[in-house]
Amino acid sequence: MNFRPLVSVVVPTFNRARHIAEAIESALAQSWDQLEVLVVDDGSTDDTADIVADLIRRDDRVRYFAQPNGGVSAARNRALGEAQGAFIAFLDSDDAWLPWKLEVQMELFWRFPQAAMCWTDMEAVDANGVQQFPRYLRLMYSNYERFPAEQLFPRYWRLGELLTDAPADLSQVRVGTGNIYRRMLFGNLVHTSTVVLRRAIAQRVGLFDESMRRGGEDFRYHLRTCRYGDAMLLDIPSIRYRVGEDDRITHPRNNLYFARNYLRTLKEELASPPPERDLAPTYLERRAILAEAHQWLGDAEVNDGYSIRSAWHCLRSLWLGAPPRHAIKTLIKSGLPQPATEWLRAKKRAQHTASLRDVRSPIGGVK
Repeated sequence: MNFRPLVSVVVPTFNRARHIAEAIESALAQSWDQLEVLVVDDGSTDDTADIVADLIRRDDRVRYFAQPNGGVSAARNRALGEAQGAFIAFLDSDDAWLPWKLEVQMELFWRFPQAAMCWTDMEAVDANGVQQFPRYLRLMYSNYERFPAEQLFPRYWRLGELLTDAPADLSQVRVGTGNIYRRMLFGNLVHTSTVVLRRAIAQRVGLFDESMRRGGEDFRYHLRTCRYGDAMLLDIPSIRYRVGEDDRITHPRNNLYFARNYLRTLKEELASPPPERDLAPTYLERRAILAEAHQWLGDAEVNDGYSIRSAWHCLRSLWLGAPPRHAIKTLIKSGLPQPATEWLRAKKRAQHTASLRDVRSPIGGVK
C-alpha cells in the first residue's frame, strides 16, 4: 500500500495516570506511523496532564485536550471533532495495542474498499499486565454463543491470501467480511479498543450518546456503524485489554445501566428502518431480540432491588416468546424478601470477583 492515509487515534481518559503512558506509547510504536493520537482528559485529578505533556515533548503526533468531566462519550466526541485523519481508531487509556495492529487493519481496508469497520480479538491482562485470558472477545460478549466467530460471516480468508506481505506468524489468521447488522441486534460483537473505521462512516454514524454515561454507548455506536457498510473481523488479539480494575465502566455495579441502555438502543434501532431492506430483521427476529433484552433487564432490576420493575420485564419477555425457565426463576427471585435478594446479589458479585469469565453479557456488562 503506497499511499498511507492518516489515522486519528481517539484516547479518552480519566485518572488513568498509572496506565496512560503505556497506551499512548503503544500507538506511537505502530509500524503504521501515519497517525495522530488525540488524548482527551475528561477532568482528571491525577498526574495525567504531566505524563501526556512529557510524551508530547518526545513526539509531536500526540495532541492533548482537557475538559470538565462529562463521561467517556463526551471525551470521544471531543476527539472526533478534532480528528484530521481519513480513518478513526479507538484506544482506551488503560489498554495497549500490539505493534502491527494498525498496519494490518489498514491493509485490509485497502483490500476491501466497501468495508466500514474492522475489529479484532483481544488478550485480557490484569492491572500488572499479566495475561489472564489469551483470547477474550468470545468470553466477554454472549452474542458469540449464538453467532460463533467461525460462522459469523458468509466468507472467510486467510490473511496470507489477502496480503502478500502479511507477517509470517499472521499469515494463517482468519479474516471474515460481510454485513453483521442483523446479528449485532442480538448483542454486541465488537470491542471498541480494537476498532478502526472510515472517518466518512463515523460522520454518518454521528456522535456517541453522552446520556449513556454508565455503559452501552459503544454498542449503540458500533451497531449504527454496521448500518452503513460491511465489517471485517481480524480473528486474532491485537490489543492487551485491562480487566479486573475497579474503575472500569464494565464493573458489576454498572450492569443495570448497561441493560437499560441496551433495551433503549434496540427500541430506537427497530423503530428506524435500515438503509437497505435486506438488513431489516424479520418479525420473529424482532420479537426474539426484544425478549432477550427484557429478560436481561429483568435480571438486572431484581439484582438491584427493583422487584416490581423486574417482574414487569420478565412478563414482557415471556409475552415476546422468551423461554419460560429463566424468566420464571427471575420472577420467583423478585418475590423474595429483601434480605434474601441482597444475599443472592452479594453471592453473585463474589462469584464475579473470583472468575472474570462471569462478565459475559449481550454488550459486555456483567450478566
